[in-house]
Amino acid sequence: MHWVAANSVCRVFTSALCAAAVVLFGGCNAQQKPVDKGESTLSDPAAGQTVHPTRDAVASSETMAGARHWYERGDALLERRDYPAAIDALTRAIQLDPGLADAFYKRANALADQADESRDESLQDSLTEKALADYSRAIQLDPNHADALYQRGDLFNQLRDTQRAMADFNELIRIDSLDGRAFVGRAIARADLEQYAAACSDFRRAVELDPDNAKAHEALAFIQATCPLAEHRDGVQAVKNARRACELTQWDAWDYLATLAAALATAGDFDAAVNWQALVVQMAAEDREADREDRLTAQQLLARYRNNRPYYDQSDVERSGGVPEQHVQRRADDSNTEDPVLRNAQSLLQLYDQNQDGVLQREEWGHLKGRWGEADRDRDGKLSLDEMTYRMAAYTQPGAEKLDGETLLRRRFRPLPPAERLPAGLPTWFAEKDTNRDGQVMMFEFASEWPAEKLAEFKRYDRNGDGIITPRECLAGMKK
Repeated sequence: MHWVAANSVCRVFTSALCAAAVVLFGGCNAQQKPVDKGESTLSDPAAGQTVHPTRDAVASSETMAGARHWYERGDALLERRDYPAAIDALTRAIQLDPGLADAFYKRANALADQADESRDESLQDSLTEKALADYSRAIQLDPNHADALYQRGDLFNQLRDTQRAMADFNELIRIDSLDGRAFVGRAIARADLEQYAAACSDFRRAVELDPDNAKAHEALAFIQATCPLAEHRDGVQAVKNARRACELTQWDAWDYLATLAAALATAGDFDAAVNWQALVVQMAAEDREADREDRLTAQQLLARYRNNRPYYDQSDVERSGGVPEQHVQRRADDSNTEDPVLRNAQSLLQLYDQNQDGVLQREEWGHLKGRWGEADRDRDGKLSLDEMTYRMAAYTQPGAEKLDGETLLRRRFRPLPPAERLPAGLPTWFAEKDTNRDGQVMMFEFASEWPAEKLAEFKRYDRNGDGIITPRECLAGMKK
């Protein structure tokens, strides 16, 4: 009885509370779904939706954790130099978290590194363009991203886009005036713009900030040893800085050793320069990443030092005469050079220099292709070995004869490889004489001595008289 009575009282009391709630709150929705235990809800009248902060926070946390997972995976793959897999993992991280600046930065590094290792020029261009876009996105997301600024500036330097490189390094210095690598990058850009005094100042500042910065020591030594302006050359200081750079790299970087050799030559110690440059030639030959031009230049410099001639300037332009730097300041007796352009110029000069005065007079021009006025660059009425070499370099670069001198000279010369396989029907001697495998036979390859019958044979195949027998000319000569 007591329990029933008590229960009745409770029901009356509960009914009273419900009635009060109806009066105060205007009733209740009988169709409303019960709220999950442990979850609160908030109404969004504007969107007409119900927001679940706890549930959304959990989902967001899971997404962020996933992005972080793929980022760390991509970073590890990048360390292992598995660039395609790294790019894929970092792309998934970016898809999960488009605001993750570091993911864009790391993916840019992977793209740039893959471009460095590729031999496909079109692929290199594509990867480089994507890397620049990713660096820019990382900087947009985080304007103070020092690493992204530095790497983008460094990439601009490699592309010879010096103005944009300068802008990035200036911004990096503004963010952190004690960042030594920023001064190195800006110095490289300034040197490319031939602002040598400012470049040296930046390199010295980098050394002050980071005495163990090998690149700063080496680059400063390079300017001090090879600058075309004498006021910036200092052989003694160049040797000091180059030695420090080699010490910091455990004497294992052949390009740094090459700078040391150049510094020693500038300081007048040619014996030591020859010894170090001989080692450079050997190391460059063993380095799979060193291209043919690097190896060729190393051999040419060794020949220069053996002739007690310092190598002041490794730029693409020789200011005195206008000949590609790889072929200038060489004597006619440099017969040990492996530069095919120079050797062919020597052959032409030797063949047509009838009075053996070391130059080609206008009346000795003979059947050679081209206009005399274009070949006689200094307008002195005769062609020197340098001018002959320039002419040969022009004719071995497609369309070069149509370029102005400055544009041509700023290109690095490379003996052109054959564009495709040699055509069928060529005589066996063609491939045998093509010792440098560039798909053509130059004069120095065809013969070392030139009796009348040998000259007549060469002219039979050299249809246009440019001193080079191409496969097409060879086939045409066989039909005569």
